[in-house]
Amino acid sequence: MKELDFTDIIIRGYIKNKNYYVPYIKRQFKNAQEEHYDEVEFFGKALGLVDDFISELEQEQKKLNGRLAGRVFYNMDPNNPQGLTANYLYLKDFETISSLIFQAKQGFSSKKLNNNTKCSSQVDGVGGLIKDKEQSPKLYNEIFVENYFHLFDQLLQDLKVVANSRADVKFLFDKFKIHGLIHKKISYSRLLEWILETYKIEVGRTSSIGKNKLRLEIFETAYDVFRNLKKNNDIS
Repeated sequence: MKELDFTDIIIRGYIKNKNYYVPYIKRQFKNAQEEHYDEVEFFGKALGLVDDFISELEQEQKKLNGRLAGRVFYNMDPNNPQGLTANYLYLKDFETISSLIFQAKQGFSSKKLNNNTKCSSQVDGVGGLIKDKEQSPKLYNEIFVENYFHLFDQLLQDLKVVANSRADVKFLFDKFKIHGLIHKKISYSRLLEWILETYKIEVGRTSSIGKNKLRLEIFETAYDVFRNLKKNNDIS
């Protein structure tokens, strides 16, 4: 399997294809499939790289106390040491890139949560938690309030969480805390431990999630649908 240069794919691709970045990423994924990359690995590595840049730039911005914007230097022509074809990408660029990659990823997602669909207690796209449909669904109430495990489970699938999905998991932790969907005593570290125990996915820590409109829309849509299902007693 040929190793892909994700820095080149993500950054050079964005500079050259700003107006058509979503179809560009979709084409890159289809090309990657020929090198035996699946959806989880390709988008996990792509978003993990972008999250790393976002975290670094946010830290740099804090050090600068907002006086200057952190930026990443990228020379489009490695054969030109003078950098005359150099481009600078800023935090807002990487936030845009992250949102656009999410859009491209959603185009390949076959599982959507809608008003006619009950949340499943069976995980089939995230990791190792596969349960017999005849069994009573496990709610993990040591972590989650009521039956909000189902919502968390569905969001892990919608966001296609992998080991590199640090920002996604931190985002979910913050949202579930704010809305009281996990118990107050549950810490960020405990949730990461639980994900490792339950899904066999070791997600790293991060203190920064960046702004991502699509990720927020995915959460809000799923949360609204889930509350409607609960109201109508369509989920146990």
